Amino acid sequence: MPVTVREIERPSNDVDAKNVGQFTRTFEVYTLPPAAALDVAGVPAQNEAHPDYPTAKVDRKSASYFSPESSLVTVTYTTNKAARFSEPPPKPEQLPFPVWSLGSEKVTIDIPYAVLRSVTLPTLEGGSITKQVYETEKFSVEEERFIVRVKCSVPSVSTAQLTAILGEVGNIHYLPDFPAGYQFLFTSPNLSMRAGDTTAWDIDYQWVGDKGTPVITGSAGTGAFFPEPTAENPNLCRRPHRYFVVIPVDPEVPPIFDDVQGHNVNPSGWLNLPGITL
Repeated sequence: MPVTVREIERPSNDVDAKNVGQFTRTFEVYTLPPAAALDVAGVPAQNEAHPDYPTAKVDRKSASYFSPESSLVTVTYTTNKAARFSEPPPKPEQLPFPVWSLGSEKVTIDIPYAVLRSVTLPTLEGGSITKQVYETEKFSVEEERFIVRVKCSVPSVSTAQLTAILGEVGNIHYLPDFPAGYQFLFTSPNLSMRAGDTTAWDIDYQWVGDKGTPVITGSAGTGAFFPEPTAENPNLCRRPHRYFVVIPVDPEVPPIFDDVQGHNVNPSGWLNLPGITL
């Protein structure tokens, strides 16, 4: 998809006590991350004059994710760089669109494995016998999780909408246009009724993206038995948002390591959430 730039907002000027003007323009840049979107053609360059107020020049620029495939660039013009204005973060009710933000966090998961060991057991005749049996152990691995947040404001939340939101908590969604293989677990959202307004709500949604655990291999001759590749994806031994259970078979046979589903899957469940657009 080609890079495109469109201006979404050009508010009226703001003037401080010294009548020093500050002007802002907002652009959406498709298919580029924030760092690259700052200097792409179509976004005003540093010191470039404002199209409506020629005495104001570009003083600074900032960028953040606007959607999974676009960035939001805010360009600030001033008539005097020495007179900079503070820029408090916009309140949710001031945003004309949902704001998407992306991040990550590290989690630790347990991976079971079986080790072949020799054990000596007593016999009924009073002797003993040595057998090779599998004993189950586990080790911990650190994995990255993809965090997706959406902040939005809605004029009202009905009982039916609130029920729909709560009904999606703990479900797995397939958010479109995100990296292949990720599944997104919808976690508890934050909803707050706006102060001084008996109907409007500010909402903060969050998903945790998991792409599963790659196949684990050990050194030859160690006698260790690891979870096998899944049937769905031979590159994974644990599918996204699943956890391992150990199913014994026989002491002399490796156990079954099964990744079981702990959440309901509702691929398009995110569409049930008020205020969400892509």
